[in-house]
Amino acid sequence: MPSSVTDKKKALIADDDESVVWVLDEFLREKGFETIKASDGTEASALIRTPGLTIALLDINMPGKDGLEIL
Repeated sequence: MPSSVTDKKKALIADDDESVVWVLDEFLREKGFETIKASDGTEASALIRTPGLTIALLDINMPGKDGLEIL
């Protein structure tokens, strides 16, 4: 099914630092993204295959798996 102009882009933000998540969330929402947040690598691994995910911002130093392992 073709996407419509009203479809929101989806971004995964994965970071264990709440302040980083907050800043990225605010920025991406202002740019029209729907955000999905994860606080550790295990949670991010489960969310990385979210249908329609446009971008993933992954911390390379998280508990569980780091961002490089997730990719």
